[in-house]
Amino acid sequence: VSAKLKIGDKKYKVKIRYRGDLATHWRYEKKSIGIEFVDDSPFSFDEFALIIPEDRNYYAELFSMKTAAQFSLKTPKNALIPLIVNGEAPKLYFMTETYKEPFFIKNKIAYPTDVYDGDVNLYKRTKEHEGKELELYDLFMELFISPAYFTKKADDPVLPEDDYSRIYNFWKVMNASVPGAEEIFAIFDRENLLKINAFNALQFSTHLDRFHNWKFYFDKQKDRFVFLPWDTTDDIKKDIKTYSDFHYDINLWNKLFYILNQDEQYNRDMRNLLNNYLDKYYKNDLNYLEKLTQDFKEQYKLEVDKGTAFALSSHFEAMNIAYRKAYDLNRDYSLDRSFPGSQISLEEFQEKYSQLTHEDGNNFEISGSKTFEEDLIIPENIQVNVLPGSTLYLGEEVSIISHGKLDFLGGANIKPAKAATPWGVILYVGE
Repeated sequence: VSAKLKIGDKKYKVKIRYRGDLATHWRYEKKSIGIEFVDDSPFSFDEFALIIPEDRNYYAELFSMKTAAQFSLKTPKNALIPLIVNGEAPKLYFMTETYKEPFFIKNKIAYPTDVYDGDVNLYKRTKEHEGKELELYDLFMELFISPAYFTKKADDPVLPEDDYSRIYNFWKVMNASVPGAEEIFAIFDRENLLKINAFNALQFSTHLDRFHNWKFYFDKQKDRFVFLPWDTTDDIKKDIKTYSDFHYDINLWNKLFYILNQDEQYNRDMRNLLNNYLDKYYKNDLNYLEKLTQDFKEQYKLEVDKGTAFALSSHFEAMNIAYRKAYDLNRDYSLDRSFPGSQISLEEFQEKYSQLTHEDGNNFEISGSKTFEEDLIIPENIQVNVLPGSTLYLGEEVSIISHGKLDFLGGANIKPAKAATPWGVILYVGE
């Protein structure tokens, strides 16, 4: 549909459309929009998407795209912006540049070239699906079931327009009886794989999974495919315990990275890359995340109801935990290593942690408000239940590490013992 878009004091001719594969983008009154400039553009790109911000977890995508850029991944321009449509009240959108020609030229990537999306489309059937009922995220709907799930968005003029030989070679490797890392490195750039893998591990994100959110292009200089980050964040409504209990091996969500991380050298290189990143950016990133949280609360109040505000607050705490857990898993703690204090007796445990109430046998409870100025380390034979309504105040860099059983029974809070002093992690070992 033709329209005019006013930016500052100038109006631009544009074409607009609804966008998004899933109904959450266009089913309700506020819809995600694709915009393309007809003539001139005030930006370094001529096409962009305005996405309902809840689909990008509000400011979380801004945070993750900044970290992606710090991994030297190529990222699109993005921002949170207010949009007024036909004189209505302003609505908040997540704006992102699309991966079109200006993006590649600006990033000095040889273009045109093959550009692909990998996405299990609910409306797309292949021969493998004949006679089957389609359900979202069914196992048989994995991307690697058919090369038809990889859609070409741009073509390398060196090859015929309908040439899918490069993606077919990748599909064959992924469906080999024993696919290996070296075969994948002949198709995808190894350095880029390490970066996108470490980036997703850091975000504790499974969004680049076996179903969707694959965006990649063929790099003519490297003669290999290269991933581009897109829709990188996970659900902000996960509670703190969910993040804390999140298994580090997120590669299980993506067959490609599962195969790669079976290669000892690749896995070592990926973890070293993540360690080096954390050494350089860890504290600055947490400060930036906190600033984004405060800026969001202060600047965008129109659409933030109580439930959303709670989700945003929880998301900040959860991302802190995820970041620190990633840091500690790579730095100080190995899942098969014994922590000091993990082998103490029941009597020693009871004497050391007077904040806990001994119920019976090996069972303890935490209720009310309790402060911990040193790590709470739960041995293998101990069960600790945190009762509803409890508040745990943790000192600076103080963690809760469970070799035994630790259950949050609902409605518990975890807060820093002193304002602006970060606590450590909640780590479940061996679960």
